[in-house]
Parts: sequence; C-alpha cells; structure tokens
Amino acid sequence: MIKTQAKEVIAFVVATGGSRHIAMSQVLPQPIMKLVNEALERSEGEDTSAIGRWRLGAYGKAG
Repeated sequence: MIKTQAKEVIAFVVATGGSRHIAMSQVLPQPIMKLVNEALERSEGEDTSAIGRWRLGAYGKAG
C-alpha cells in the first residue's frame, strides 16, 4: 500500500478477520521496499526521466 500524502510504502498482511500492518513485506525484499520509498521521496523534486534512470541503476544493484 502506498500512503501518497506521507510518501511512504507500507506492508500489510490480509488474514482471517481483517488485515494488519507488518514491519517487513513478505513479497518484496527489504532493500526493494527502501528503494521504492526513496523513489517516492525523489518524485517531489525530480522529473520522471531522472527518477527512471536512478531506479534502473538502483534496482540492478539491489537485485
């Protein structure tokens, strides 16, 4: 889930009886979660092309 006002990606789990926030995603590795959060922060002051170039390099290093 992305909280657009706070520019933050949060992970949650859906289970019987509802959902709850979790500290670590069970789908995305932690380095990727950090990169997604950084991309959201960068979106405030950088253009889409610059973020795209940064993302390609950053994701390759995290992989």
